[in-house]
Amino acid sequence: MFASLPFSPSRLLQAFVLLILCGSLTACDSNDDPTTPPTEDPTTIADLLSEQDNLTTLASAADAADLGGALSGNDPLTVFAPSDAAFEGLTVDALVNDTDLLTEVLQYHVVSGAAFAGDLSDGQTLTTLQGDELNVSISDGTVRINGATVTSADIEAENGVVHVIDGVLLENRTAVERLSVTAATQTLAGAVGTAGLGDAFGDAENWTVFTPTDDAFAGVDLTAFSQSELAEILQYHVIAGDAPITSSDLISLLEDNNGEVSVETLQGESITFRLEDDGTVVLNGGQATLVPEGLDLFTDNFTNIAHLIDGVLLPEAYRPTNRAVSYDLTAQSNSGAIPGGVSGTATFWELNDTQTVVTLELTNGATGADVSHPAHIHVNSASEGGGIEYYLSPIDGMGGGGTSARVLDVPFDELTGFNGHINIHESVANLGAVVATGDIGANAAGTEQEGLTRVPAPRSTEYTLDANANNGSVAPDGVPATATFLELTEALTLVTLKLDIDGATGASVSHPAHIHVNSASEGGGIEYYLSPIDGGDTAARSSKIVAAPFSMLKAFDGHINIHESVANLGAVVATGDIGANADGSSSSGGGGTGSY
Repeated sequence: MFASLPFSPSRLLQAFVLLILCGSLTACDSNDDPTTPPTEDPTTIADLLSEQDNLTTLASAADAADLGGALSGNDPLTVFAPSDAAFEGLTVDALVNDTDLLTEVLQYHVVSGAAFAGDLSDGQTLTTLQGDELNVSISDGTVRINGATVTSADIEAENGVVHVIDGVLLENRTAVERLSVTAATQTLAGAVGTAGLGDAFGDAENWTVFTPTDDAFAGVDLTAFSQSELAEILQYHVIAGDAPITSSDLISLLEDNNGEVSVETLQGESITFRLEDDGTVVLNGGQATLVPEGLDLFTDNFTNIAHLIDGVLLPEAYRPTNRAVSYDLTAQSNSGAIPGGVSGTATFWELNDTQTVVTLELTNGATGADVSHPAHIHVNSASEGGGIEYYLSPIDGMGGGGTSARVLDVPFDELTGFNGHINIHESVANLGAVVATGDIGANAAGTEQEGLTRVPAPRSTEYTLDANANNGSVAPDGVPATATFLELTEALTLVTLKLDIDGATGASVSHPAHIHVNSASEGGGIEYYLSPIDGGDTAARSSKIVAAPFSMLKAFDGHINIHESVANLGAVVATGDIGANADGSSSSGGGGTGSY
């Protein structure tokens, strides 16, 4: 209780100065009578609230809760008064219409006794008329109540004092109550009820809830989900731990883990958090980001916390996937070095509205031949034959699992309807020896596959590879190149190489490439095989899907070498540091468009 608090030293000094001034006056009005009582009515806290221009919402709410009598009584009170601006983020009408809730919320802003600013101390707790406690913090002269800043202090009334604050104190309300009175979270509040999770939220303890705003739900049809599905989606937004996770806790965790962490949710799957260079926190590769002005919304007397996010998080089973279709490639007898041919599969993966990834995979892996096997999409069916329409990435005969990838600037529907076939050849020097072939698009039914679950805002980074003088015969002065890493999924990265020349190298070989450990100056063994570059490809590029998360490759201690040929790996024509050894040129959220 504040009735026994000592008189404020600042007010004692004011009274002392006033007495000195009055004693020193020699020309006072003869009608002045210091014993005459004031004629004005005393100003109560209720009067102050109604008179302050920036407290009109609070004054109206106090009237609606019928608290005028208490605020006009003789018992001294301290009111932490939210300004009109503080109420802007709330559904005031909904709050006013729930008299019981409104009364408890307002009583949580009132403390018995007159506590002036000078009476408060850092770490102090104040018991409210509602019964729960407020926390006082003072730093560099700024007073905060439950984190809300006191913007105007010591507005004195006959029956106490008012301090204006810049927030409405809702830290003792349940999570559902806070969601229901917050203007930005009306959709989520309704969804919690629809999913039958009201009791679970009411009994929550040490929950951290990542709360989609109403705008975030704009593109999500909640009626498409059953009650159990909706419950699973909502539980995927909750982390239940030993303590609620504040925004500063999350930032510290990210900074201690190279900017990326995954945390298990109440639903069972994990949310991935990523800290961008500009301080933005991205969830699940771009499904959502933290809303800076909606952080650290405590509930249930600080046992739970909510953070607003600008997107809806979806567990794996509910995420949209791009389309995919595969085609069989049959082994072809030929007069070359692999007379029995090889079998394999070609898969078209929808990357975005304008691009398709074409991957090749040999059934038995790498052939073991000291060449790379060029591949192309040809016009017409395989039985008819026809010229090259699109270059694909060659398959390295010596490693890499007998796979390759190539991004084509062709929409998925156009490519899957194309009148064509794929040939895989023995080598650039012997294109006449076809080792595998198969119809595609309009000429084959194909088999539908599960598509890529793309991250919503894929990241990419680009590295420069310098021309490297060598003792080879193809490019003794070397060839400059560019390596681009594109985030495909949470676990896969597309690595694309592009020789920075005008047209093909003209060599009758393919140029193998690898990611090696250590820096280029140190040298080191092969860590990942990349796709070779066909010496006859005028685009002079290739791609490979690497089974490693983008963040892992971006932090990898390594370099890339592009070689003259499989037969002459000692001749490196281009080299450059990547990952931890190079800054790179990064972008985020580009959607994966562009030529790769």
